[in-house]
Amino acid sequence: MLEDIGKLKVCDQTLSLARQVGKFIYGHCWVLSMMRSFTKNSELLCPAITRFVTTYLTLQSLYKQKQPLQAMFSSEKWASSSWARKVEGVKARATVLFDPKFWPNVVFCIKSTIPLVSVLREIDS
Repeated sequence: MLEDIGKLKVCDQTLSLARQVGKFIYGHCWVLSMMRSFTKNSELLCPAITRFVTTYLTLQSLYKQKQPLQAMFSSEKWASSSWARKVEGVKARATVLFDPKFWPNVVFCIKSTIPLVSVLREIDS
């Protein structure tokens, strides 16, 4: 069922952007270290029993860390880094700070899957 929800256009696009941001952050040690310092050592990735639950738990985690992520990509430390000029960094920053649909769509995807994710987490534990 979560897989089918993920195929909806709005969820598919949002999940794709969220994956790109997560992949960029977790794919580069310096960026990951910076993210951890801004989020007070919180993680964005939340492993679960199935990949579909993992996807939505990670999306929830990303939303919980919205303000620290925005602060990170707006910081002087970020602006002076070499990652701020690389294509991946520019795309991740644009998604987190400037995409007017990204955060509202994240909320939509989370709200539409909370009941299913909650039940599956209960089963998982």
